[in-house]
Amino acid sequence: MFNRKEFNQIRNGVLLVSLLAWVLLLAGHDGSCCSPAGNGGTSWQMLLASDTPAALIKGWALMLVAMMAPTLVLPVYFIRLTSFAGSCLRLTALFVAGYGAVWLSAGGLFMAVELVAKQLFPHSWWPAMLVALTALMWQASPCKQICLNRCHNHRPLAAFGFAADRDALRMGLTHGIWCIGSCWAIMLLPMLLPGGHGFGMVGVTLLMFCERMDPATAPAWRLRGFRTALLHLNRSLRGSRATQMPGAQMAQS
Repeated sequence: MFNRKEFNQIRNGVLLVSLLAWVLLLAGHDGSCCSPAGNGGTSWQMLLASDTPAALIKGWALMLVAMMAPTLVLPVYFIRLTSFAGSCLRLTALFVAGYGAVWLSAGGLFMAVELVAKQLFPHSWWPAMLVALTALMWQASPCKQICLNRCHNHRPLAAFGFAADRDALRMGLTHGIWCIGSCWAIMLLPMLLPGGHGFGMVGVTLLMFCERMDPATAPAWRLRGFRTALLHLNRSLRGSRATQMPGAQMAQS
């Protein structure tokens, strides 16, 4: 049974974690994982000297927390709903560990694409424009909907012991794989922008958060992203206006 108070607590906690990551991320640099590569003649040796693998992994992990944490509100609530209170925190940690492991593994490929693009086309908008077109096509494709449906489809976890831990970790790994399938193109877009990385990341984060609000539906060609969020906002605004109407006030009195 849906518990709105508990859901709001989980949502607010997850969004707070995301906000803290955003503060650290934007305070530390301009949002580009491999920003030195944008300096035209910067060589691979200079890049590796200025950004060690540990620093790159740290930056990628921080970006993941900032951008992807809001999309985990529903899975975390699902774990809370289907597990005992005493094991909920442990199972959530295992889910996040599995999810993070998948995205951290994919980070090497993402950063390699960013690095190559900035080496071949320094300060150019062409890589970002090409990825934006690809992301738009993927966003409207049936394959995108299949991935989103899989992100909504979670099996109940085992109740006790090792089986519960295994199920939580497997859920994180599986959710991460389908999340990458859903978001790979749109996640790559801000990384390839020659400027305005922070604004690009904020826009992509809002899009990913809103599209996870959409219910699972049959795969088809359609634009996705903000429909459910806009409908919810419209209902909220209409509801607030209705309470201000004289008729509504008379009905309440």
